[in-house]
Amino acid sequence: MWEITDNFVVGEFKFRANDAWDLNYGDKGADGTLEAGGDNIKLTAAGNYTIRFDPVKLTYTVKKN
Repeated sequence: MWEITDNFVVGEFKFRANDAWDLNYGDKGADGTLEAGGDNIKLTAAGNYTIRFDPVKLTYTVKKN
């Protein structure tokens, strides 16, 4: 499990490996399940968030604090 808590601005993100785009995960359908090459994940409001990424289950959560 990977987790970060920090201040984020409005925008989009993906999870990627080794600072490259060869292996990246986004979310088709915005359902919390990641797919290789999936759509960008949108943050529609700036604020402090905790973002968790499970590389085994390929799931993530975004929680505004």
